[in-house]
Amino acid sequence: IEDDPSSHKLLHQRARILRQLERYSEAAADYSEMFRLGNEDGLVFTEWCASLVAAGDLEQYRQRCRELLNRYADAEMAVTLAAICALAPDAVEDWQLPLELAERGMATGKIGPGKDDPAAWLLYRSGKYEEAAGRLAEAPESEVGNVETARQLWLAMAYFQIDRIEPARTLLQQADAWVQENPDCWLRNKLLLAEAKTLIAPAVTQ
Repeated sequence: IEDDPSSHKLLHQRARILRQLERYSEAAADYSEMFRLGNEDGLVFTEWCASLVAAGDLEQYRQRCRELLNRYADAEMAVTLAAICALAPDAVEDWQLPLELAERGMATGKIGPGKDDPAAWLLYRSGKYEEAAGRLAEAPESEVGNVETARQLWLAMAYFQIDRIEPARTLLQQADAWVQENPDCWLRNKLLLAEAKTLIAPAVTQ
């Protein structure tokens, strides 16, 4: 990187190594530099924002959400932006645009069986717990992995919010076991697991 400080490839490689080392603030700085240099890759945006959330820098995360929505709210980036806005609570003040983007993503076929459904996540974030739970429960289960674990965690939190404590607890336990067995899983699933545990575990132990 010292020889080629503008190399997107090298910056991305270092950012991912820093994430593995849980040095999230440093990773976020590399993603920020890639963005400054003109990188417009949706995966980079997602990893950048997840790193900010993992670092606890929610103010910067929310600023990035607003900036990305203002600059890239088109069909090509719709699913990515919707998923980014679901990474943490209160990402935006108005959920209408992220929800519209998520639904637009469904219309393009980028969301469906065996794929993530950011629209359901955003329904949860916007406080529409019954609707989120219904949508997540009706989605066909996929093979055990990152996508299915994300569905389980979102559904667990939605169930908890509508007082379905026992199924929430069961889903949380299943997802927790998979994440513990797969430490290289998506960072956003680790973040979601921590959020779900904070929400559900105290009630379960009472």
